[in-house]
Amino acid sequence: MIHESITSYLSISIRKTPMIARLSQKQMIKDHYAPNHVIEYLNQAVKDRKNILVSGLPGAGKTELIKYLTSSIHPLERIITIEDTLEMHVKSLYPHLDCVSMRVNDAFTYEMAIKASLRQRPDWILVSEVRSKEVYYLLQSMSTGTHCLSTLHASNAHQIPQRLIHMIPGHDLSYDQMKSLIHDAVDIGVHIESSITSKGILRRIKEVVTFSINENNHPITTTIYSYDDQRHQEGVSQ
Repeated sequence: MIHESITSYLSISIRKTPMIARLSQKQMIKDHYAPNHVIEYLNQAVKDRKNILVSGLPGAGKTELIKYLTSSIHPLERIITIEDTLEMHVKSLYPHLDCVSMRVNDAFTYEMAIKASLRQRPDWILVSEVRSKEVYYLLQSMSTGTHCLSTLHASNAHQIPQRLIHMIPGHDLSYDQMKSLIHDAVDIGVHIESSITSKGILRRIKEVVTFSINENNHPITTTIYSYDDQRHQEGVSQ
C-alpha cells in the first residue's frame, strides 16, 4: 500500500496466496500453460533431483509453479522452505511430504535461514525468491548436494545466471568463473510470462533452458522449449 501523501492517490496491490494448488497437469494443458511433454519433463527433472530456478516478472505465477513441482518430490526426501511471507503451504498441500517451513524477518535473514537449514540435513531447499547476497549461500548448498527450487525476477530464462551474478557482492571470482559456477550448480531455468486478456490473466511457460559446462569448462545454455518456436511450428502468426 502506498499512502496518498506520497502519490497522487491511495494505491493498493493485493497478493492472494490461498492454501490451494492452482496448477494441475490437466488444467495446464487445458489452459495452454505448457505442452504435456514440457510438464512431464519438469516433473521428471524434480524426481531426478535437478536444481530449478523459475524466472518471471512480478505476478507471473512463479510461486504457483514451484508449488506444483513440489508434488513430484519423493516423500522420504526432507524439504525446508524459506520465505518472508508464507505462500508455498507445502505441508498443508502435501501432508505426506517431510517439510519444515522457515519464516525470515529482520532478525532472522535469508542467509541465516539457509545456514540453519543445512544443519537439518535437507534434501531440498525451497526459497520463495532469491533477491540478494543470500544466493551465494544457496549456491554453496547446491554444491554440497542439497537440491533447490526457487524463483527470481528476470526478463527471460537465459538471463538467470547474469541476474544471480549481480546479486553476489564482493566475490573474488571473475565474471566467467562465476558464470561457470552457476552453470555447474543450476540445472534448469524456466521462464513464465503473463498477459491480460479479455478473459482475464493468461499465464504460460515461455521457455525452458538447461545450464551446463562443456569439455572446455565453458558455460552452455541450451533452449529445450520455446513458446515462440511452438507458435511458429503450428503456423500461428507472430
